[in-house]
Amino acid sequence: MAKDKFVKRKSEVRFYNDYNWARIEFLRAIARVAPGVVRDLRNRLLPKHNHLVPQTLEGRLGVLVDYEEIDQLLIPLSPAIEEWAKNYRLDGPDGPLAGPMAVSPLPKWMGRIIVKCLFEWVTQGSPEPSDWPFRDEDVTVSWLHPPACQFACEGWDPRLESEKTFRERARASFEDAVEEYIQRQRAGYLDRTGEQISFYVQTPRRCTVAHFDWLVMYQVQSLSTQDIADQVTESRTGGPPTSRQTVQAGIKDAAEHIHGSHSVKWLRSPSPGGRPPMSSRNE
Repeated sequence: MAKDKFVKRKSEVRFYNDYNWARIEFLRAIARVAPGVVRDLRNRLLPKHNHLVPQTLEGRLGVLVDYEEIDQLLIPLSPAIEEWAKNYRLDGPDGPLAGPMAVSPLPKWMGRIIVKCLFEWVTQGSPEPSDWPFRDEDVTVSWLHPPACQFACEGWDPRLESEKTFRERARASFEDAVEEYIQRQRAGYLDRTGEQISFYVQTPRRCTVAHFDWLVMYQVQSLSTQDIADQVTESRTGGPPTSRQTVQAGIKDAAEHIHGSHSVKWLRSPSPGGRPPMSSRNE
């Protein structure tokens, strides 16, 4: 029986409302499980919007580093993107997402990614893309510049202190400064009500890749949890069958990594068992 694969952590911690790592994995799962979804977006944007792509590499790179230009370029693309997202239940959740834990809906978050994909699709001329032509590094993961870690120590007078003693004192001062800096950075900041809010939360150590595949099968392809469990069981050689409850827990886990506390409002309502026609499964 094959061992479960886990999503590779880019770092031990992330900003409290940074779900980029999980959303990137979800996009990769769409390409693995339902590549037709990627091709459909490409076909909705091309060739109608080819004229929006700068002709030179310098011009394209200039757009990708200027968020105002990206927003302007997305205006004529938005109707097609919104229709595409709604068709595959990638939009939402409905209602205002306010407060410190709010996250952007997937289509809005994907803005820069879609622009990058549009540029690549037009310049490469690939008729049948099966993956997203972007790198993880293309997605901004930080919007803060951390303060410098500064270290100060009383100077050394060789007439009054031995070199060994000074080295010990300097190292102790340095270690104290580093520890204080780490604790200060982990502590975060105070919001307007005086409540302590940490910038950082732990990135999950063991997040199963298959959970994102199951989420695509459920949310995008509209398969029931029982159908997914049956398919997973059929694809494995040996070992106990995968239960519907295991699939449900995996889908919930992946969705929470993508939308946080809003995942319940984003996930579609369960449907009766039975597989949809092949043409609607985005293969």
